Amino acid sequence: QFRYWYYKNRDVSIETKKRKGESKYELNARGITGRSDYQLMGPGSKYQIDATVGDVYLVSQFDRDNIIGRPVMYFVIDAFSRMVTGMYVGLEGPSWAGAMMAIENAATDKVPYCAGFGIEIQDEDWPCRHIPTAILGDRGEMESRAADNLVSMLGIRIENTPPYRADLKGIIEQNFRTINTNATVFLPGRVKPDMAERGGKDYRLDAKLDIRQFTSIVIRCVLYYNNSHYMDYFEKSGQMMAADVKPIPRDIWNFGIQYCSGSLRSVSREKIRLALMPTDKGRVTERGVRFKGLFYSSETASRELWFAKARNWGRYPVVVSYDPRDMSAIYVQDSGVWVRCELVDWEKKYAGKQLNEVIYEQEREKQVRQQQKIRETEAKINLNRQIDAVIAEADSIAERGKRTKAERLRGIRENRKREKEAIRESESFMKGGEASEENAAPKDNEEEMSPVLKMIQRKVEERIKDDPLFSQGGISGADDSGIQGQSSD
Repeated sequence: QFRYWYYKNRDVSIETKKRKGESKYELNARGITGRSDYQLMGPGSKYQIDATVGDVYLVSQFDRDNIIGRPVMYFVIDAFSRMVTGMYVGLEGPSWAGAMMAIENAATDKVPYCAGFGIEIQDEDWPCRHIPTAILGDRGEMESRAADNLVSMLGIRIENTPPYRADLKGIIEQNFRTINTNATVFLPGRVKPDMAERGGKDYRLDAKLDIRQFTSIVIRCVLYYNNSHYMDYFEKSGQMMAADVKPIPRDIWNFGIQYCSGSLRSVSREKIRLALMPTDKGRVTERGVRFKGLFYSSETASRELWFAKARNWGRYPVVVSYDPRDMSAIYVQDSGVWVRCELVDWEKKYAGKQLNEVIYEQEREKQVRQQQKIRETEAKINLNRQIDAVIAEADSIAERGKRTKAERLRGIRENRKREKEAIRESESFMKGGEASEENAAPKDNEEEMSPVLKMIQRKVEERIKDDPLFSQGGISGADDSGIQGQSSD
């Protein structure tokens, strides 16, 4: 009786929530009474976007011996028709860089895209080149600041599921299973569950496909899914049943375009890219538009005197849209208009570089400057020490205090003239050519005097000559050229 009444009165929802938590209950134990496409009026009402890691290892397209790991696949799916409207296969981890490539692909023509991978299709094979009314994500890339431009520039509503609620976007989750099953099950380098077993073969060594080859395979799988995949689980509406619409994504898409409320819009590729690229703050300076440590310019900026205004009236901030994968150019917003600016000529060394490469180079240069400043400080200390030594030597040679200030200041012009003649004589290129009494080689028992010592000796002899106590004599061994011919001034 106790067991009977216990199971009869138990509350399974409260029990599961307390045992496993609220999120586990909502994901795995709640009742399923709704649908992901409920109340959607037609194609483009809501797109779902998500990323997954492909179950295959790839090799480099530049060196086939290098294994580069597993690719990341982004898909954008229309929730009304289950049509894959956009995709991206690359090495960008789940991030905004990969998401913006998938959204850009969803909004552009697929014929040239497929032709780039050697696949020829007609427009009706993949007729998706529009932007939707809303995009549903999973609190990842679509919750970042970069997604704000989709709202402000394109008017797209951004929605995000709660944490651990992948069931709320089950359409795209099921598509991952379908694509992985069709694309990777027979591919070389496919992830296998028995690798961890002892003696098991390392499947990574079987990798043979590069990123472009794998992308072409995924494109073919998407074309198969859109045009031939029969969804026996799809619940058709009464209007679809009356029109005998097959539950194939392309047929449902075409039916929605013809009979349902259209929510699709077409925009130019440039506008799409502007809305998808992340934005940040830059600054107009007298040298150019400074952004991330780089300087940019354009004909419009030069014509409208942006940089002259910044130099005369002060620098001012601007909104910059950029692609972190290529910093060769940016877009600057000026009075509601986006102006494309290129790197200035002396910054061309960063053309084609990614933002992380630019930041790495700037940090490396900063470290070099810091190390060089240490060496410069040491060299400056040595320079000051050498200068002090020269000053000390001059103090030891000079005789101070024997003449008044007026006497020292008198005859500066004449002193300069004599000094100039002495320096000219010592620096003459012809000195040593024809010997004279003044520039003849010194005797064996005499040392050659420097021009500075000769000048000091000449000054001393002049002072002795002017002194009445020594008017009748001189200094023995004095150089005649230093005494004779001097004016009484």
